[in-house]
Amino acid sequence: MVAIPSILKKEKNINKFAAEWDGSGVEKEVETKKKVKRNDGKRHLVLFFTMIGSLTGFVGLFIVTGLVSASLLGLLVGFLVPKLIADNHKKNQRKLTTMQLEQTAEIMASVLRSGGGIIEALTRAAQEVSNPMREELVATANEIRLGVPTAVAFSNLSQRVGFDELNVLSMAINLQAEGMAVNLGQLLTQIQENIRYKIAFQRDVNVITAENRMAGWIVAALPFAVLAITRLMMPDMIDPLFNTTPGLIVFGIATVIIAIGVFWMLKVAEIEV
Repeated sequence: MVAIPSILKKEKNINKFAAEWDGSGVEKEVETKKKVKRNDGKRHLVLFFTMIGSLTGFVGLFIVTGLVSASLLGLLVGFLVPKLIADNHKKNQRKLTTMQLEQTAEIMASVLRSGGGIIEALTRAAQEVSNPMREELVATANEIRLGVPTAVAFSNLSQRVGFDELNVLSMAINLQAEGMAVNLGQLLTQIQENIRYKIAFQRDVNVITAENRMAGWIVAALPFAVLAITRLMMPDMIDPLFNTTPGLIVFGIATVIIAIGVFWMLKVAEIEV
């Protein structure tokens, strides 16, 4: 009678009755379910933004051309929207990680100067900063606790995060392990100052190039806005552009030239420090 409720449960794992079972199967199963849910959420977001982008592209081209057949090309815009959003998210995450790395270097330098060790400095920094840097610091501290050489652990951190400053720190730790006198606290302070200068310089560059980026988008949107307004106010003047073969050829060539020009302007204005 006592065992009946547990037998009637929907989810059962018969492996737990084995003598060598240690519960790892449950942890792996839970982790697998989390990954599946996370992937399903990403698929739903991609599908949502694809639909929104396709609808926006279709409506935008229909306003400009007034042709359903030509507006169907706007559906292709939806397949570019998720990639643009993902690239923008990566760029924002990169900026956030850079600021968190500057804060991490400051905290670790303070702990090392006060006589603490690397693991203590990593733990203190992980308590102060937020994700995504917190997870990376915790993983690095766990690697060192498990016996991974400190230089190798920081090299792995550098590969995951993608900052050359961590490679410099890894080489300094390696030299210190070989017996050379290396002041890690001073090195971390210098890394913090370099990152702070890089952040300030990148901010100045973004301010200077903001006008060029805005000009690129205005130049891209202005011709189509003029065509849409003219088609609504004087459709007879615009009809030859979309109802004749030469007009469609001219419109296609002009669109390609505008796209190339905007792409070139944005690339010129995009300066990574």
